[in-house]
Amino acid sequence: VTDKDVADIAFGVEKKVEYIAHSFTRSATGINSVRELPGVVEAGISIIAKIENQEAVDNFAAIARVSDAIMVARGVEILASKFPLSELHQCRNVSWRLATHLEFQSLLQPSY
Repeated sequence: VTDKDVADIAFGVEKKVEYIAHSFTRSATGINSVRELPGVVEAGISIIAKIENQEAVDNFAAIARVSDAIMVARGVEILASKFPLSELHQCRNVSWRLATHLEFQSLLQPSY
């Protein structure tokens, strides 16, 4: 977690964000380091692990256990046939959902 990440997350805590997306998640350690920042747990902020490379797939079971949601990024460098879908049940949140990057992008678009 960089100094900029810490500042951005502190701003998010202050603004009462509901989610933090952890880009380029490689292991559970990255998710845990975000969760340990001041205010994240207290504010009930959910952490989304962004799966973007083979290392994340290799560590998927551990990542799923500490994440509130999983996002598989578009352009991910892994083949769908190698993705461990059978391990998705391990997400912390029982009502987990596998979402694509485009689905999250649509949430950010204004709905005028």
